[in-house]
Amino acid sequence: VVLRPGCYLTHDVGIYRAAQARIDANNPIAHKMRSSLLPALQLWAYVQSVPEAERAIIAMGKRDAAFDAGLPLPVLHFRPGDKTPSATPAHWEVTGMMDQHAYLKIAPGDDIKVGDMIAFDISHPCL
Repeated sequence: VVLRPGCYLTHDVGIYRAAQARIDANNPIAHKMRSSLLPALQLWAYVQSVPEAERAIIAMGKRDAAFDAGLPLPVLHFRPGDKTPSATPAHWEVTGMMDQHAYLKIAPGDDIKVGDMIAFDISHPCL
């Protein structure tokens, strides 16, 4: 099954998150509501390689996620065998994407292994 989601089904996390922050900052009623948009779509991908202490290669690329409105944001980390995913460290960051792979910047000593799964929030899901 090939799913080609559109913005009518899922919101753009990057652009809408920034827009919501501006609304909250400028509108006292919105600021008091203390609710925000929640993504209806996350992209999950496997860690394919950890070739360096500060880099992991993720099995997700430009064919899987848009990159023109911002690179995917890693948000959850799951290791098969664990009961639930955990939040990713704040310093994890996608620094580049190729056709089939993404570069994930990590820190030396981070607990990340080949076969782990990472969930990404994405911008502009209209592929």
